[in-house]
Amino acid sequence: MTRRSPDPRTRQMERIARCARSRAGDIDINIGEFLRQYYRNIGLQDLRDRQPADLASAAIAHLELGLERQKGEPLARVYNPDEERDGWASTHTIVEVVNDDMPFLVDSLAMVVNKRGLYIHLTVHPVLRVRRNDQGMLMHVDPADSDTIYGAHESFMHMEIDRETDPAILEELQRDIVKVLGDVRAACEDWESMRAKALEICGDLKNSPPPLDERVVAEGRELLEWMENDHFTFLGYREYNLLKGDEEDQLEAIPNTGLGILRNPGAKATPSTHTHLLSREIRKQARSREL
Repeated sequence: MTRRSPDPRTRQMERIARCARSRAGDIDINIGEFLRQYYRNIGLQDLRDRQPADLASAAIAHLELGLERQKGEPLARVYNPDEERDGWASTHTIVEVVNDDMPFLVDSLAMVVNKRGLYIHLTVHPVLRVRRNDQGMLMHVDPADSDTIYGAHESFMHMEIDRETDPAILEELQRDIVKVLGDVRAACEDWESMRAKALEICGDLKNSPPPLDERVVAEGRELLEWMENDHFTFLGYREYNLLKGDEEDQLEAIPNTGLGILRNPGAKATPSTHTHLLSREIRKQARSREL
């Protein structure tokens, strides 16, 4: 019986795995399984366009970043790999993230990168089911087809972006990425609470409608119901008092009403973070009789 030779993708992955095993040292993880999942959504041509040693080194470097992590803790690194220091090199700046899996991660990171006018040349984003011990050490990466109920899904995001050599900019970019990961987490954690708040407002409009045209109130209620019915992404919610003045108006944040990315500021926040001066256009809107 003739034995079929491996397909081109399998052969390329075997080359990458051989390089990775020599670089992985004493990492006690199934490197072959990790690589299969790490590059499973990357096209064969993209794999062929890069040296197996570079692909292996990039994956192992990312794995090393994620070897120790507690649930809820985002890990991020922005750097230019150096052959002597890191064992590999790239013509691009590398962004690595390890985070609990949740929606909007890739889009949010892309917004941070694009905001600085940097182009993304490659995105690798496997979602792995991993198991960690109580100290957060990575113990096992489950096979892609595993039906185990143990472990947790984590996002490993690798981006290759335009090369940036200014250390200050690299540090700022890393800081911005950590911040946006916190925003995504806050929005996801409070998503159900914000949906519930939309329905609560609908109930208030029905049971204690404001003194406005009935059709206007009904239309506002229907809009909120439509938004809550999975037609809208709620990012933040907060209630304010409108403080009217002779020359200017301000919005004063009501304590303990913030949700998502508008969660209330911490105890050390300054008064300026609790009030917002309204522009002339917004002042006019705030004083209007519209719902």
